[in-house]
Amino acid sequence: MTNNIIKNKKADERYLSIWMFLNWIVVGACIVVGALIFLNVLTDVRLAEAQVLSDRLSNCLSENFSLEEFNSAGFDIYAKCGLNKAPLENYDLYYLNITLQEQGSGKAIKQILKGKGTFEVMCEYQLNNRKTEQNFAQCANNKLTIIDEKTGDEYGLVIIAASNQI
Repeated sequence: MTNNIIKNKKADERYLSIWMFLNWIVVGACIVVGALIFLNVLTDVRLAEAQVLSDRLSNCLSENFSLEEFNSAGFDIYAKCGLNKAPLENYDLYYLNITLQEQGSGKAIKQILKGKGTFEVMCEYQLNNRKTEQNFAQCANNKLTIIDEKTGDEYGLVIIAASNQI
């Protein structure tokens, strides 16, 4: 009799296929929702890029500073600081404004401008108003005092860097 009950049992997959498809739908929906959440998050690194560029220029120019070298006609900021020239000049994504000033009077001795000129107005507005506009290029500035290695004279160095690479 027990043999007969075991023989009449059917191991059918027709009841399991509904659950299998339901599991596939749930897993697929989770993958789609996870991908949409990940891809829709805005990551804005413009301010961080501008700050890194400003800090890199500050470090580069403050080490072994020489007014004679800085004022020379052959001074190349790209070669001195190891910057790639193409992104700064060809793509209009970055802006640099390096101003060397006399320490007491604040009179500009030399100014180096690289990049898109409209960024200057955007940076001036944001830095003067201490307000960040999302549609503008993001700006960072460094003000520091540097000493000429040869003469021992002190100078003010103002570096403004901007990034608009989204």
